[in-house]
Amino acid sequence: MTPDTTTIAEYNPIAAGLATLSARYKDTVFPVATAPGMKQAVAARAELRGLRVALEARRIEVKAPLLDACRRLDSEAKRITATLTALEDPIDAQIKAEEATKEAARLARKKAEEDRIAAEIAAKQAEEDAKRAAEHAAAEARLVAERAEIARRQAELDAAEAARVAAEAESRSRIEEAERVSRAKIEAEGRAARLATEAAERQARQAQEAKDAEARAEQERAETEARKVREAAEAAERAARRDADALLDARAMLAAFVRRHGGRAEFAAIVAVINVYLEGSAPDTEDSANA
Repeated sequence: MTPDTTTIAEYNPIAAGLATLSARYKDTVFPVATAPGMKQAVAARAELRGLRVALEARRIEVKAPLLDACRRLDSEAKRITATLTALEDPIDAQIKAEEATKEAARLARKKAEEDRIAAEIAAKQAEEDAKRAAEHAAAEARLVAERAEIARRQAELDAAEAARVAAEAESRSRIEEAERVSRAKIEAEGRAARLATEAAERQARQAQEAKDAEARAEQERAETEARKVREAAEAAERAARRDADALLDARAMLAAFVRRHGGRAEFAAIVAVINVYLEGSAPDTEDSANA
């Protein structure tokens, strides 16, 4: 068997399946919008990618002892790789397009939720503003009514004064004094009513502002606590991964020592101890996979 024949034969298992792969996957459109369709597309891409990677690995393996056949190996590998890539790329494009569509939908849902929350906050603020405006308008109406009542009373006093002046000229000074006292009382009552109304409005505004500040502070505390919990969980996960990686590296070093020196008599005792350790401390399969 010549080197060229050996080189071609190394690729025959993969090259022989190209026609089958082309029949199965060329111009195939997978229903990636569905879970089963996406699963089929991912499996097809993985199969083609695995063949392509295996071909490249085999090419490197064969090329080392057969340097004189490198050009032939490279040419054949490129041809087969081009065929596999032509089959893989359309599938990969379908998968990536569907993934991009799903990501865009996720971002749209997130934006819609953020807009909804902002609209609720704006509506609540508008409702509070309207309530304060209504309270202010009511206070103004009460003030107008009080002024009208004062004016009415003043008109009555003026009319009574005119009558008394016409009927009893001698008691004018006493009537005028009584009128002054009455006006002063009415004005004092009006001022007291206005002051009470303004004080009530200030108290209501202060209570609402305090309530809003408390709500904001509570939200900030909740967000801070959630962030601390999340950061602690991430730190614990990173530490666990570092410990698992360190254990796996140590086991790999011991296994490499056994493979390299296991047949040498001077290392027999050390190799035996390492084998006992490796057999007794084999990690659980599921835990290793999770790590």
